[in-house]
Amino acid sequence: MAGRAAPVSHRQAAFRTATKDRIIPLGVNVVEVALADRTVTLTNLLKPFWPRLGLAKGDLLQYYVEV
Repeated sequence: MAGRAAPVSHRQAAFRTATKDRIIPLGVNVVEVALADRTVTLTNLLKPFWPRLGLAKGDLLQYYVEV
């Protein structure tokens, strides 16, 4: 099929939106989160996990928080 362009996805990541309950702030590379009786440091949050979609490690962790 010469001459055909690869399909492009126009879907947006539903978990990339800023919400008032956001635990992982956008644009921050390190954050400390209080969980029960301990504090967990999350690092390298800007590391691209899905570069074609523009999604990073922090986006994935925020998704886990929301589901």
